[in-house]
Amino acid sequence: MMREGETGLSEARFRALAQAYGGEIARWPGAVQAQARAMAERAELSAVLAEARAVDAALDRFALAPPAPALAARILRETGRGHALRLAIRRALIGAGLLGVGLAGGLAGAAAVMIAVPPPALTGEDGTTVFGMLAPDLAAADLNRPGASPRDPAPAMEREP
Repeated sequence: MMREGETGLSEARFRALAQAYGGEIARWPGAVQAQARAMAERAELSAVLAEARAVDAALDRFALAPPAPALAARILRETGRGHALRLAIRRALIGAGLLGVGLAGGLAGAAAVMIAVPPPALTGEDGTTVFGMLAPDLAAADLNRPGASPRDPAPAMEREP
């Protein structure tokens, strides 16, 4: 028979493995199985394995009862309600987001129109505003004529045939 020091497996470790893995040494880690079989020949460690086998047998006999049909129906019913509520909230939030995007686009378009087009009260019938004509003062061709100036378009206009 081997002694504890020779096997590398202490009695405390043997007891811990029996509690963790049960009374069948074949379920234990492969590295210690041969050493455990040799140690199991001792009466006190054989009793540890017998106790672990009794616990294994009790656990094998334990069976969980199936849930009552009323409980299963209630769980399914409540799960369906939660899902429907989440779906309704998701749809409402998507609709609110689309409404917000539409309003933001309308506001941006209105602001662009207000900036780009002066209001009619500031525009005269001939297109003049408080800042002058809306059209450019001189065409590009007029600037090429002698005597034309962006500040004084009159000399260019007088020379036209």
